[in-house]
Amino acid sequence: MNLSNSAVMRRQRVEITPLVYVDFPEESVFLLNLSERGMAIQAMDVLEPGRSCNFSFQLPENEQCEVSGNASIVWSDRSGRAGLEFREMSAAARFTLQRWILRSRNPYEAERAPGSTVSPLQ
Repeated sequence: MNLSNSAVMRRQRVEITPLVYVDFPEESVFLLNLSERGMAIQAMDVLEPGRSCNFSFQLPENEQCEVSGNASIVWSDRSGRAGLEFREMSAAARFTLQRWILRSRNPYEAERAPGSTVSPLQ
């Protein structure tokens, strides 16, 4: 079976609930979904594709874990939704994000992952 890149990426996204606000330049935005390669956001205004921006946010259910870096706006629509691809992120932030995504998909698998200190979600 041969999956396209977009099908694989769709499978790897984690829908975000509850509401998570993103610290984003000159804009109030919140997360719609998150993957290891990027995120979808909802903004109040239309964002310009191709623009690079810094961001930071707290991972849901773990206010101690901040993820920050630089991303590029890959797509946007008239409703203010946009897709961003991560460009720069510290190794620690990337590891934190990967661990959170793994735990969100399968809490017990994350617990058994080599070197993982993550406990399952309560």
